[in-house]
Amino acid sequence: MAKYNQYIELRPGYESVVDEGSDERNPNLWQDYIVHEDMKLAIEKICESFRMEDLDKRRSFWIHGTYGTGKSYAAIVLKHLFTDAPQNNEEFFDRKERITPYKKKFMSIRNKGDGEFLVVWTSGCPDIVTGTQLMMEMEIQIRTALEERFGDAAYFGRNSLVEETKRIVNDEDINWESLFQSTVYHMSDYGTLENFRREVMEGDQKACSTVARICRDKGFAMFASVKNFENWIADIIVGNRLSDKGIIFIWDEFTDFVKKSGDDIVLQQLSEYCKQQPFYMFLIVHVDTSWVSAMGEETYERIMHRYHELEFHITEAAAYEMIGETIVPRKGMEENWRSKRKELVKEIIGEF
Repeated sequence: MAKYNQYIELRPGYESVVDEGSDERNPNLWQDYIVHEDMKLAIEKICESFRMEDLDKRRSFWIHGTYGTGKSYAAIVLKHLFTDAPQNNEEFFDRKERITPYKKKFMSIRNKGDGEFLVVWTSGCPDIVTGTQLMMEMEIQIRTALEERFGDAAYFGRNSLVEETKRIVNDEDINWESLFQSTVYHMSDYGTLENFRREVMEGDQKACSTVARICRDKGFAMFASVKNFENWIADIIVGNRLSDKGIIFIWDEFTDFVKKSGDDIVLQQLSEYCKQQPFYMFLIVHVDTSWVSAMGEETYERIMHRYHELEFHITEAAAYEMIGETIVPRKGMEENWRSKRKELVKEIIGEF
């Protein structure tokens, strides 16, 4: 008896689970994405938010759903739409009929002004349970993305760091005596550590910049207050000429923070910041009834309603379409498969 695997096989490069690693292995994987109604809605909401068609529609994005509904894959597609060559974007829209009507609007977002979006991607947050830790991690990831994107020309912020550097230079948990002895930062030019601290407290730009550099080099995250963090975001947007485009922060596997921290005040405030600066968060959450019930459904709904809510599903039609896309005839068996397929269809139809 003939078996299916004599005629067909999984498409080369097929990934059963798509994540950032899949994208690294196959940078063109996003082009194979099957656009369904959920992604169509995502593109529609992005166009509304980024084009500022209405201030209330200028929001960040809450991408949620159960496991296996393609949220991470969708986020990878969005990342490429904001970073790939415009020609690749246009070809993608032309081939995906469901979103073709949004092509002009989306490309107007990509083509606005100079430069490109700074897209930051991170995944997982098992040890992040407070709003301060959240901002610290975001700062570190943004700094890394700036360095990767702009190299030595990256601007890491200056003016809005002054108040924060005053706090940090007096932080007793940091071994300033040891840092002062280092020849790397030339702090000895100030004579004594106390002289250096005095210059920082008086707002000397060079001294404050030295503190910011030490924090960057040593991995000391900054900004204990939301306002300071927002000021820093505004500063680096201007300093890196991102005002025409902005920063897109995609956080995959954001579930742990929501489960542990609930309706966090920092998350609340940052959800609104895109109304002031082009700083958009795309938070990806795997929803499970057990932890949502424990948190309280009203609380969860209150959190996500501050964002454009994008719930991803797998419909029966989409499932069949995805199965069809993953199967291809074996090389040299194309004609045999077409013939066999006709026989199979005839048998199925004959049963009705």
